[in-house]
Amino acid sequence: MRKFLASLLLFYVVAVSFVDIFCRYLTFYFDSFTLNFYRFFVGSLSLLIVSRFFFKSDFKKLINNFRQLGEIIILAGILATSQFFYIKGLSYTSAVMGPLINVLGLLIGIVLVGLVFADERKIIKGRNFIMGLMFSILGVIGLNISKGIDIPKYSSGIYYLIVAVALVGVVNLLTKRLIINSHPVCLSSLVTMFMSVFFFIGALFNGNLVKIVQVSSFTNFILLGSGVYGLMIGMGLGYVCIKMFGISKVNLISLSTPVFTGIFAYLLLKESLNVEQILFATILIGGCFIAIRNKSKVYKNNDSFSRASRFNSFN
Repeated sequence: MRKFLASLLLFYVVAVSFVDIFCRYLTFYFDSFTLNFYRFFVGSLSLLIVSRFFFKSDFKKLINNFRQLGEIIILAGILATSQFFYIKGLSYTSAVMGPLINVLGLLIGIVLVGLVFADERKIIKGRNFIMGLMFSILGVIGLNISKGIDIPKYSSGIYYLIVAVALVGVVNLLTKRLIINSHPVCLSSLVTMFMSVFFFIGALFNGNLVKIVQVSSFTNFILLGSGVYGLMIGMGLGYVCIKMFGISKVNLISLSTPVFTGIFAYLLLKESLNVEQILFATILIGGCFIAIRNKSKVYKNNDSFSRASRFNSFN
């Protein structure tokens, strides 16, 4: 049984690492609005079907609460903005850069929650956390100035990714209350549905919705399949792992996601990091590890934060 649980957690990390590879591949063919609309449209449909047939009472309760629906629309708008910047950042950098900046996003989320909620403020007061955060910031700065083929474009991509993960940190604060009072699958299905609406509006004015008929069947398979895959793995399996192992273990092992993404990006997309980028990526991941390694007790006693802090993983 113990081997099975360890294998499940490893499978989750490896499976999640493919999401950014799919997105990076799709940026070669689609703009951010169009790409996000199709992925989130099919993904939200899959979650809506699951919610409607398996969590019918919870889903009905949620859609009948107009106050919560208003909060969900606001949440979806911020998440859609974050996702737009995230895909834009991937299009300017590489598949592995998204997971690397997400490492910093984990710390940003912890800081924001600690600043707002007094009972969680002790998370950001520890010496290890402060030191780890400083190392992580140093790693991001190094990644930003490391040499690339197109330095201005590459740096812009890093900035887009930082904005994306910072917005997710803000979203965690809004999500905390919502996710306590509703079923996470039902909540995610409505949030992603409204996100697809925002992306559709954006694609109408600044996208190319007919591009889907101009690309190969294989590319369309990746486009639509990755939408369902990303939400099912990120939301479904992600919540299972958090419930079984706790947020601290999931966060710690998730630090290895950039490693797997880097390996698969090299094999599938022929993308690789130079020596400078590998050095600063190591500093970034090491800093995050230092920051969160002694926080397991805090996370285990704070289930509401642990759920909220992983809400961004449905992309």
